[in-house]
Amino acid sequence: MIAASLRGLSYYERQRGVLSDINLDFFEEEVSCIVSEGEEGAVLLRLLAGILKPSSGSVYLFGKPPDPEVLRTGRLVFLPRGATTPFNVNVRQYLTRRLSERGVDKNKSDEIVQRLLGELGITHLIDAKTSVLSEGERRVLTIVTELLHLPKLVLIEEPTHQLPFRYRWFVMEKLRRFSKTVGSVIVSSTDLGVIGWSDRISLLKDGQVVASGNVNELIKRLGGGAHVVISTTDKKRSVDLLGRLGYVKRIGIDKDGSIHVWLEDFDKNLTDLLQVIYLYPLPVERISIAGTDTSKELERILTKLFSGAPP
Repeated sequence: MIAASLRGLSYYERQRGVLSDINLDFFEEEVSCIVSEGEEGAVLLRLLAGILKPSSGSVYLFGKPPDPEVLRTGRLVFLPRGATTPFNVNVRQYLTRRLSERGVDKNKSDEIVQRLLGELGITHLIDAKTSVLSEGERRVLTIVTELLHLPKLVLIEEPTHQLPFRYRWFVMEKLRRFSKTVGSVIVSSTDLGVIGWSDRISLLKDGQVVASGNVNELIKRLGGGAHVVISTTDKKRSVDLLGRLGYVKRIGIDKDGSIHVWLEDFDKNLTDLLQVIYLYPLPVERISIAGTDTSKELERILTKLFSGAPP
């Protein structure tokens, strides 16, 4: 079923066009990722949340126009980039209070808090002030505690922004599991790891949809003899790791030192490869796709995104 949809949506800010004639569907039981080179992704999330109003066109959440009451009651959650827990409150008290707001009794909430902090490796800080937590730890707690409210739809801007690698994996694993069991998740991001964890990707440029579909559909559009090109500061370590992956068919090294990786099944294995690079952080400077027949514009956008260049 469709969780959210946009029909003929355009948005102008100070007479400047930000989005133009957007038609997109976001489905239940999926993590959908909106990828853009500018502010389009963040604006689109605010339109879905009902914080901004479209200049023209329509927004539907589960078949109905956005209702501000849904945001207030927690059935829909919107987290902007940089949203974190309050800075100077007791960790245990803060999390327990958020759980009690959902109707969880104290004994059960204590168990949940202990488990959550244990997964983050910060159980020893349970009675500390949130001010002693890193910005990344406070960001993770914010995202996870919002999921505890069991909203039907979660909208998050840059969910892994400035998070250490282990926390990025933790957040995306939680969001993916949540999407399969509780509610739908829509994020905006240019983080390669987020894209790799997503079921559906929508690419926006100059306020318009360049391409949209599930990950496999978009990968198929890269087609044919496509392979991955990796530039790294530790070539030996990278080649050793890549050579141990069963789905890597061939590895070549170019004159400029870049590593070219051909996969047994490009359509199927590209996401797996990106997640390995993400989870076992290699000193990668750039990742791109070569040997494709896709449009130059889509290839340019993907190459820039994969390189980790800022939007």
